[in-house]
Amino acid sequence: MPQSGAELVDDLCPSGPPHTLRIALPSQVELLITVMPETVYPATYEHLSLYIRLRVPAGATARFAGSDIVLTSAAWPEPRAATILRIVDVDANYLGYSPLAELPGTRRSGKYIGYVLSFTSSGPREATTIPAIDSFTMRLPSLLIDGQETSIPDVAYAKETLHGPRLVCD
Repeated sequence: MPQSGAELVDDLCPSGPPHTLRIALPSQVELLITVMPETVYPATYEHLSLYIRLRVPAGATARFAGSDIVLTSAAWPEPRAATILRIVDVDANYLGYSPLAELPGTRRSGKYIGYVLSFTSSGPREATTIPAIDSFTMRLPSLLIDGQETSIPDVAYAKETLHGPRLVCD
């Protein structure tokens, strides 16, 4: 069960089970994390695909304190890192920011996409070089929200089941 301030939502595919973890942060900033299902593309994934978005409301700012997202699993002898190469504002004509840039708030409301983390210089933004695995724990860098450091709880993932993925904050 997600911790207080985190919930599974049907943000990307309303007809299916909820599969996006939304984490509520200070100043109404939201972090949305989706581990893309294998059914999105015709071939099965060989690498993890992490669709991570950040929504920053008008009047607020956010900036990551680091650019590495660290994944650990009992199946790996050492942790693996997915490095954020850039952050893209999909709602503002794909305006790109460096991984440590201060991200301004937006006046948009409703289900807008917001900022999307990109792990690759070409191809799908969510693609990583980390081999696909059935379960892992993800640690994101902390965020500076309105200048105040905010830790993001670790996120545990277990491969999809009939009822959707198990994606929760530890």
